[in-house]
Amino acid sequence: MSRLQVIPVLILAFAMSACGGPDSVGGSVVATSPNSATPSSSADPTTSALPSTDASPTPAGLPAGQFAFDQLLEVTDNGLAVRRGPTTSAELAFAAPWDAATGDWVGTTQGVRLAAGYRMLVWLGPVARDGFDWYEVRNVEGPGTEADVVQWDADGDGIYADSGWIAAGDGEATFVEPVAPTGGVPNPPLVFAAGSSGTYLSEPFEATDEVGGTWVLVTYELAPCDFTVTLEPSGQRLVEASLIGVYEYGGLGITGLADGEYRLRVTARVADHPDAACNWALALFQSVT
Repeated sequence: MSRLQVIPVLILAFAMSACGGPDSVGGSVVATSPNSATPSSSADPTTSALPSTDASPTPAGLPAGQFAFDQLLEVTDNGLAVRRGPTTSAELAFAAPWDAATGDWVGTTQGVRLAAGYRMLVWLGPVARDGFDWYEVRNVEGPGTEADVVQWDADGDGIYADSGWIAAGDGEATFVEPVAPTGGVPNPPLVFAAGSSGTYLSEPFEATDEVGGTWVLVTYELAPCDFTVTLEPSGQRLVEASLIGVYEYGGLGITGLADGEYRLRVTARVADHPDAACNWALALFQSVT
């Protein structure tokens, strides 16, 4: 693995997000503190065409070419940015390279840009914004790799080992490629999906007691998007958010589930603008104690 130049993410907490903590209401999680951003003049000059405004998500909720959860990716060209959110206007994550002398990660204010050959794992995505397909990724974990890894501070709190966002491609070129998986996922997601405006119903899954996960919502040209995630057949609302901004990132979860079969229903729409697109992605897991 090639050594990187410099590199963000939010490690998943089942019912909390480091980028805007949701509040628990009646057993469900409702996002109340959006982590929104507005475009700036410092956006990357490589931005290409805006994403499609197709208002119909794919039937399975998974766009063609979707990378699976925990898919190992490798950077194909030097300089891939790791950002704090899925947009070119988001700041770069701060880098913390390994210091062999102190045996620890040393925080810096240097923005993370990855060298060709750097590897990371898919955590969430894709969502489309600024002409790119974005994925949340995290560092590969494992002993003996510290010298090849730079930890990321994706929220500016001075704490590293976050996850971060990369642009995987722009519809013509790709900046990462999948490589052989690292092995089985200890707790695979019950649902790992992405889509656009419209309604998505997941495949049935078995769950019990407690489930949790994370989600991201991205708008097209700042169109105000209404986004809900509902657990069927109980009808319990896991997420209810209305976004005016570039993106919002949050947690979803619920406790006290009876053993049984469930599905997630996701709806996303821009009121009075049926052709405007919301882009979303989510991952739901069985909580393991």
